[in-house]
Amino acid sequence: QPPPKKKAKIDSTFPSSATQTRVLTDAESTYTSVPLLGRSNVTGSSKEFASFILKQCKLASNVEVEAKLGRLLMKEPEQKQHDIRVHQQMGIKSTSWIDAKRIGARFQSNIEPQAFHHLNAKLHEWTARGKARYQRSRSVDKIYATHSRQSCIRVSIDIEQPGQIKEVIEKTRLSSLDICNPNQKWDLRISASSETPCVKPKHLRICSVRVKDRASFIYGHFSVDVTGTYTYSFKGITEEFADGLIETFHTKKNLKYLPKEQAKRSCELELEIVDKALLQRALNCKEGATLIQRIACDFAQDALYLTKLASQPQSVPHQ
Repeated sequence: QPPPKKKAKIDSTFPSSATQTRVLTDAESTYTSVPLLGRSNVTGSSKEFASFILKQCKLASNVEVEAKLGRLLMKEPEQKQHDIRVHQQMGIKSTSWIDAKRIGARFQSNIEPQAFHHLNAKLHEWTARGKARYQRSRSVDKIYATHSRQSCIRVSIDIEQPGQIKEVIEKTRLSSLDICNPNQKWDLRISASSETPCVKPKHLRICSVRVKDRASFIYGHFSVDVTGTYTYSFKGITEEFADGLIETFHTKKNLKYLPKEQAKRSCELELEIVDKALLQRALNCKEGATLIQRIACDFAQDALYLTKLASQPQSVPHQ
C-alpha cells in the first residue's frame, strides 16, 4: 500500500477579500505574500525586475534590494541651470524602465517634507491596527572610501550604545533600475548591492558621515523605511568631528540639534526586502526562478503603490 500523501501547504496570509486560498509549491512555502499597501497590475514590468534580481543573486552573495522614491531629472535643453523630470523632457506617458545614464539623467532621492510626514503618520495609523511592526532606530554611519568607486565601508553606531560599534559592512553597488513614473509625483530607483561584514578600517579616511533617524514599518518580508538624514561630506572630516555628532545625537535624540553648517538635510523613503536571506533561499529552491518572479512582482507592485501613496495625501493604506 503506498504511503499517505503529505497535506498541501495552504497560503492563509492573503486578505479576507480573497475569494479562495491557493496551494503553495515547495518553493513558495518559504515566502509569505503580505499586501500591506495594496497592489496594482505591473506583472509585465516585474518580469524584467525578476531577471534583474536573479542576475544579481548569481553574481554576489548577501544581496540587498531596495526601492527608493525620488525624481529622475535632466537639464532643460535651453536652460541648463534648471532641472526637469525625465518624462516631461522625453514625452513619456506611462510607467517605463529607462536607461538614466544613457540619456544623461540623474536620480534625486530626497522627497518633500510634506509627503514624508504625511506617509509617516499614515503608516503609524496602519501599524496601530496590527498590520505592521514598527521599529525606530537612530544611528550614525561613518563612511570610509575604498580603492573602488563602487564600494565603501560603513561603520554604524547605534546612539543608544554610542561606545559600541553596531556593525561594519563593506557595501558594493551592483546595479540599478530606474523607473520613470509620469502619473505620480515620484519616480523609483530599484538598486541591488552586496553587503559583506568586515573589520573596521585602520588606514582609510572618512569621506562622509550620515546621521539617521529612521522609522521602519515591517510587514512580511518587506519594510517601508521613512528616514530623516543629515549628511556631512566636506573635505577633511575627522574621527573627532564624527564622534562629536554621535555624542550630540545621543544626548539630544533629535536631528535639529546637529550643526547645520555643511550639512545636507534629506527626507528619504524606501522599500526594502528586510529578510536578507530570502533571495538566497529562493535561489536555492528547486523552483527558485518561479519564486523570485513572485517576490519581484510583489515588491515592484508595493513600490509603485508607495509612489501613489506619497503623491496623493488623501490616499491611505488599504483597510
